[in-house]
Amino acid sequence: MKRKAVILLKTKKIVLCVDKTNSEEIYSFLFKNDRHNKKFKFFCEVVVVNNKRQLKDIYKHEQIDELTKDVWAIRFFVGQENARIYCKEYKRNGIIYIVMTELVLRKKTNKIDKKLEKLIRKVGEYEHEIEE
Repeated sequence: MKRKAVILLKTKKIVLCVDKTNSEEIYSFLFKNDRHNKKFKFFCEVVVVNNKRQLKDIYKHEQIDELTKDVWAIRFFVGQENARIYCKEYKRNGIIYIVMTELVLRKKTNKIDKKLEKLIRKVGEYEHEIEE
């Protein structure tokens, strides 16, 4: 499934993008209020700027099978609303592209239920064309 993504933030090693189809919904969530904006800025600082991608409280690998090996989740307010933005990662020419694709406002269980598993697999099937 071919989709378009636009660049939001760029460093030498990591480029953060947003899926054009879901960008309005994702932007609305990220900039909803100071709390959301502050959490997103923290994610950008830690993961994108400082390249610390293995912090499970912030950014977690969501691999279920081989199809979903490049799916990650930005985690917002764990233990509270537990919102997630599911991302697809691409590695090209030594640069990691993180494309924010699907927003889940509330994850209700500790495990991945059937509905969420379907969404993660859908994200795993996406192929993005990055627009400069």
